[in-house]
Amino acid sequence: MSEYRRGADFERKVVLDYKARGWEAHRCTGSKGTYDIWAHKFGEVHIVQCKLTGRIGKAAKEQLRMMAEENKFRAFIATNDKGTIVMEEL
Repeated sequence: MSEYRRGADFERKVVLDYKARGWEAHRCTGSKGTYDIWAHKFGEVHIVQCKLTGRIGKAAKEQLRMMAEENKFRAFIATNDKGTIVMEEL
C-alpha cells in the first residue's frame, strides 16, 4: 500500500472517530495545506494535522498553531500508535 493511501486511510479513521463522538467532521482531500481535517460541534472547531509517523516540522506545527489561534479554533496533531489514534493539542 502506498504512503499516500496509508495516510488517507488514517485521515478517514480520524474523521470516523470524530463522527462517532457526535462531531461533524470532514477531510480536506489532497489539501497539502495546514490541516487535514476540520471538525465542529456546538460552535467549537478543531483543525487536525494527521501524521502516521508523528513527525511534523517546526514551521508546519507553528503554522497550524497560529491558524488556530487567529480563528479561535483548537489545533491537534493526530498520530497512530499501534492502531490507536493519539491526539496532541497544540
